[in-house]
Amino acid sequence: MGIWDKVGRGVGRAASEAEKQAAVAKLSLEINGTNGEVRKRTAELGQAVLKLSRSGDLQHAAVQELVAEVDALDAKVADLEKQLAEVKGSPAAASD
Repeated sequence: MGIWDKVGRGVGRAASEAEKQAAVAKLSLEINGTNGEVRKRTAELGQAVLKLSRSGDLQHAAVQELVAEVDALDAKVADLEKQLAEVKGSPAAASD
């Protein structure tokens, strides 16, 4: 077997590996995109369930528990925003 045969086989293997890596990258990108879409749809589902639960059209203990947690977090955010507004509205302390 000559040197050119060895070089040819090496080039063939490299090309095959490059094709494999391109396929892996393409599939990984598609998986990541699909997972992003799943997260988006899950968030939309959560918003719909929250709305239905708050309107009384959906009654389930597990959902009600989570809605109560979300409501508590919303109240905390409102309190923190109020504190932030107070801090922004107060004059800066003068340094002596």
